Amino acid sequence: MSVALSHVLADQGESFERVLDGRDDSYGIAAITVAAIRRVSPPLGIQVAPEMDAPWHAIVFNPANLKISKPQRLGMRDAAELIRTPRRI
Repeated sequence: MSVALSHVLADQGESFERVLDGRDDSYGIAAITVAAIRRVSPPLGIQVAPEMDAPWHAIVFNPANLKISKPQRLGMRDAAELIRTPRRI
């Protein structure tokens, strides 16, 4: 799962809206701390993965499996704060 590191966005003088450049309104933004990601059971990892046009890019991953499980997704959902609601499709 791709994520944006807010401290890198801030250092670049960008807002969270920059993350959605080129995306339609079916995309939203939620905020979650690294600590909350690591508290999901079983714990998830996060790895910085900057891209040329997105130095804030990082990846959340399941170290025990290739896929993030439904309980892990629900745990992140419950810990996150919705910043911009996506349009329902």
